[in-house]
Amino acid sequence: MEESERAQCANWKWLDDSMACDPVERELAFIQSMDPDPHTLPKFKSVDDVLDEDLPTEFLRDFRTGLRLVNLHNAVVRKSKRSFGAIEKWHTDFQKPYRCSENLQYWIKAAELRFEVILQVDVMGVVHSTDRAALKEFEDAIWKWCSTVRQEISAEIKS
Repeated sequence: MEESERAQCANWKWLDDSMACDPVERELAFIQSMDPDPHTLPKFKSVDDVLDEDLPTEFLRDFRTGLRLVNLHNAVVRKSKRSFGAIEKWHTDFQKPYRCSENLQYWIKAAELRFEVILQVDVMGVVHSTDRAALKEFEDAIWKWCSTVRQEISAEIKS
């Protein structure tokens, strides 16, 4: 590991196994450290903590296009010692809902192929934000992906 990588890793609080915090807090720290554009990451508020009329949360509204998830996935793949399985195509124009749903489907399939994590997401329910259960399922899928990927990256760094 190069000196610059070591310095970067020293700031990653999610690497510390003794970190006594909420699991979501740890995954958010992981997202912030891997996100190519962390300054635009909306504040997280759980689906469980808001009324139906306040859904989707700002956090999920940002993630439902799939673009941030694609960028996160690709950033993690680049950092990994096993740098394969990047998502090679995605949409950036979200005027049509199918583009968001395809981005989410690309991320879900890439997660399965690269990180061997199966994510259950009602993609159209997320894109249209019509169903609290679909948004909660999406939120849970994000944390499941983060946990799986974070554990792999942690093991690589510590080895």
